[in-house]
Amino acid sequence: MVVKVTKTTEFIPKWHGNQDDKEPIVFVHKVPTNALRERLLPKSRVKMTVGMDGKFAGGETDVEIDVRRINEEMITGVKNCFTEDETGKRIEFTKVSDMYGDKAPPEFGELMDEVGRHLQGLLARGQDTKNSE
Repeated sequence: MVVKVTKTTEFIPKWHGNQDDKEPIVFVHKVPTNALRERLLPKSRVKMTVGMDGKFAGGETDVEIDVRRINEEMITGVKNCFTEDETGKRIEFTKVSDMYGDKAPPEFGELMDEVGRHLQGLLARGQDTKNSE
């Protein structure tokens, strides 16, 4: 049996009506592999408290999701992403490092969170890479 695979795909976020724009912002990203899943999916840490009688007396679970790390490892390019200042000067953002850089407006935080949630979902469910959100 031969399994056909692709190494990259694209995601168009809904952020601020982006999907309806004539030139939407597009994120090119890696398709999840087992190695990416192992490296990027959060793993829960469980801490249990044992009472003096040797019985479990409670506990807590700790899960940390590093959206930025997921984005940095999986996004390979950004298309159609620009800002424009009051003088009309445009700045293009083509890499994930640009999206977190000094020139990125604070609104990009919401955008990168949406992309990160999408990528985390792909990591969790497997190879289904369609825009299903």
